[in-house]
Amino acid sequence: MKKKEENHDSIKRMLTSISQRRGGVVSESTKTTFLIYIKRFCEFCGMTPDELIADRMSDWKSDDIFTRRRHEEKLMEFAQYLRAEGYKSNTVSTAVGAVRSLYRTNYLPMTEVNVPSGRPVRIYKIPSKEELAQAIDMTRVPWHGAFMTLTKDCGISLQDMLSLKLGDESPIYGSIKQQLKKGSVPLHLQITREKTQFTYDTFLGEDSFEALNDENIFPGITKSMSDERRLFPYSDSTIQDAMKVIGKKFEWKHFTPYSLRKYFRTQLTLDDMNEALIESMMGHSLAKVKLAYLVPPPQKFIEIYEKHYDALKL
Repeated sequence: MKKKEENHDSIKRMLTSISQRRGGVVSESTKTTFLIYIKRFCEFCGMTPDELIADRMSDWKSDDIFTRRRHEEKLMEFAQYLRAEGYKSNTVSTAVGAVRSLYRTNYLPMTEVNVPSGRPVRIYKIPSKEELAQAIDMTRVPWHGAFMTLTKDCGISLQDMLSLKLGDESPIYGSIKQQLKKGSVPLHLQITREKTQFTYDTFLGEDSFEALNDENIFPGITKSMSDERRLFPYSDSTIQDAMKVIGKKFEWKHFTPYSLRKYFRTQLTLDDMNEALIESMMGHSLAKVKLAYLVPPPQKFIEIYEKHYDALKL
């Protein structure tokens, strides 16, 4: 990128942001690398850096999810183009990272930009409602069916689900046990991810409420069970193996707990739920600006979840 092209406001903003994170200095090698790949992406799109940002900002105002994700798709096409040109995965990742940095530092972050790999990409099974209902009915251990039911209702990670305890608190509605006693539906969960320390809100709908109140699965859950009791006191391999067995019976490849997260996202996306809210409920950290303006307080969030719950309900 020529020196005069570095005067684009979007480039200045990016370099300033990078320098602030690195003690006020951007090395020439880092600067050169970023500008080379951003220039190539600009040429690929036929726009200047500032035009890219303006176009992205216009897309974000659209109610159509495919319009809002147009730049992500363009960047994935660019990554595929670099791969076809013979660039190695590390180089493609660097190029994608440079372009994403341009958008992120101009307050328009991207999500889910996959870098093509030299290895086959694992495609997880995303069950339909009917298929998931059949899979849950087929579980030999009731806990396994309950795990699948709760995960498809809230979309959280395997680790976060296995960490849930009866005494985990909603700051507004009380612990999981207290909400079950009150008959609260949906149940409000506020979770802090151990990996990122990101705190987020999510919910458990009618199917989960029925499963948790099933005495055959959770006997004495609101009476004798301790608040420190984990809902699913087993290791991640236990549920992964159980789902693998079920997948084989249906001849599904890669039916795993991640399939349930993809079910959650797919069903709510098809029901036109706000994308940022879906990402937030799954425990994905959002940009601070996006988080502040798009994620409502739990009382309002519950209403939105209830509005879209039919998309998840079996």
